[in-house]
Formats: sequence, C-alpha cells, structure tokens
Amino acid sequence: MENKLLSAVNFFNDITNEDNFNLYYQAILCDIACHIINYRLKNNMTQKEFSDKIKIPKRKLARIESAEYDIKLNLLFKILNEINMQIKIY
Repeated sequence: MENKLLSAVNFFNDITNEDNFNLYYQAILCDIACHIINYRLKNNMTQKEFSDKIKIPKRKLARIESAEYDIKLNLLFKILNEINMQIKIY
C-alpha cells in the first residue's frame, strides 16, 4: 500500500517531534519578519535605512525579513528593542 496524504490533519498527526519543532521555529521566524517589515513600513523606512539604524548589513536584514536567517538572540533583542517590541517566554 502506498503512503498517501488523505488530509492535512493526518499530516500534522503524523509528523515527528523534530518536524513539529522545525515548523514552530519557522513560524516564529516568520512572525519576527512580519513585525520588522510592518515597523519599517509604518515608519516609512527602507531596508537600508533600518539596517543602518541597527548597524547590520542590509543583506542580513533582507534574509531576516524573508525568514531565511537563523537570528542570534543578541541581534533579536537589539531589533526588538529598536521596534519597541518584547517577547515573553512561558
């Protein structure tokens, strides 16, 4: 019998803990990216202007905004501080 995905619910029931972690981690990176982009747009800032403000290369900011960069905690807190955002750990 071949393996078929019969529904999206089955997919999420069948994934491993590692896959679940990776999905959750990627979702967090996407949420961070959305907050940064929304902040920039609200403040009429380009990627270059914002990257200069937080003193990182524009290319790194572009990768963060596309959720392709495994952001380090100290950089994350630097960005969150700049956009007046906090995270809570439960």
